[in-house]
Amino acid sequence: MIRLLRARNLALLVLSLMPLAGCSESGGTDPFVPIEFSSEDAEMNAAIAKARKTLPSFWKALETRAAGESGHALKVRITDQHGTEHLWLTNIERSGGETTGLVDNEPTVVKAVKRGDRIVIPDSEISDWMYMRSGKIVGNETMKPMLKRLPKEKADQLRGMMAEP
Repeated sequence: MIRLLRARNLALLVLSLMPLAGCSESGGTDPFVPIEFSSEDAEMNAAIAKARKTLPSFWKALETRAAGESGHALKVRITDQHGTEHLWLTNIERSGGETTGLVDNEPTVVKAVKRGDRIVIPDSEISDWMYMRSGKIVGNETMKPMLKRLPKEKADQLRGMMAEP
């Protein structure tokens, strides 16, 4: 099965947090298209494993919401009869042992959800997490393998925004 990871929406989320200066597109390549990874891709699977292993630090950051931290989001694997897609969810809430979030992508494969839906997030389906701290991206391990498939200028721009490139 092909796993579609949404670089377009991640980049839009990240770029929306930057000042408008320096965010124009250049060249003829559109870096905001879905980037496909095989479910067997070792580098992507390692990134997902690292994100899942460090998930407790996300929960702590979400709970404490320190000064300068914002944009807490989870990437969640969603599967329906049309396939599997990893989508970013924002407005994360935890209550009564349940985690929910708003779908922040326009799905291109799955039809069971749409942008703006509030859905329950099973822990087993979380594939990544991120938030902004003082203008830098914390987490977002799955972006690292994607950077290799983006135009160098865009990849360098995103890499420069990461707390740990």
